[in-house]
Amino acid sequence: MATVETFLKAFQNENGTFNNISMLPNSNILGFQADFTNPTFSIDISFRLLSDPLVPNFMPTFEQRKIEFQSNFDNLFSINSTDIAFEYLSMGREALSNMLGSISYWHGYSNATGSCLSNAETYLYGPLDLISGVPSRPGFPRGFLWDDGFHNLLIRQFNPDLSLQVR
Repeated sequence: MATVETFLKAFQNENGTFNNISMLPNSNILGFQADFTNPTFSIDISFRLLSDPLVPNFMPTFEQRKIEFQSNFDNLFSINSTDIAFEYLSMGREALSNMLGSISYWHGYSNATGSCLSNAETYLYGPLDLISGVPSRPGFPRGFLWDDGFHNLLIRQFNPDLSLQVR
């Protein structure tokens, strides 16, 4: 049985890379303690096998896409520093980003009922495809036609092709 001290010795550096393979040859659990009271705390956990190919660094692509998004936003919604809306520019970017990030794809069947079926009976209708924005990911993780109409008023300004795909 390994002790906490044995696990701590297995860490390679302050980033917490666990590299002692011989200590856990068939284990599927690893304990990790973190202090979440620091407001700048962040954690990235990735699991990979030694046989997995190395994945290229995601951060340069992410930073480039973030710059492109901000540039597109600024070009489409030109708000200069004298506008009252300038104070809320970062909030507007985040709101649009969250709306675009909520667009999801579903595929499957709908349960349909009708006057020709008994009360407990349903008919599987489909298969159907749906691309829709989600108004509240934790509360309503599905699309609503009413909301998509309003979402598309904004999305069509940013990306008309994407707006046509949302249905």
